[in-house]
Amino acid sequence: PNDNVREAQRTIHNKIRKHYGHEFLPKYFTTLPVFCSDCKKVLWGFNTPGYRCQLCDLVVHEQCIKNVVTCKQLGLSDSPAIPTVSHNFLHEPNFLPLFCDHDGKIIHPLRAWKCSNCEMIVHSKCKKNVAHFCGTRQVAVRMYEEWKEQIYRNPE
Repeated sequence: PNDNVREAQRTIHNKIRKHYGHEFLPKYFTTLPVFCSDCKKVLWGFNTPGYRCQLCDLVVHEQCIKNVVTCKQLGLSDSPAIPTVSHNFLHEPNFLPLFCDHDGKIIHPLRAWKCSNCEMIVHSKCKKNVAHFCGTRQVAVRMYEEWKEQIYRNPE
């Protein structure tokens, strides 16, 4: 990349976006495309950065940050209002390349893990980073997270 691109990358690298425990750093995906964990659209090129959580490697578009739920690395809520259901990842003998539903990167043949309940597909290294919300609608989880944040901000 030329000097202007390097300077832009250095500047944007210092901008951490925090959301529900995630610490997102801007990242340009220029070698291989990856897919957003939220909207499943491609992230690639020098025009617009994607955002990767430094703690759990979750990858999203900037506009999708608001849709993600609690970072697994910080632990889960102890409230019974939102059930915590672990994924049941089993080795999936894929013969074609797939893309990870967590970090958006390519999964080479014979290296995929698929949840037998919700069919989420991940790398072996991503299994430990996926939040325990299997089978729970992400919209409901987000609504709970927003409610919880409001309660802590404005206790009555």
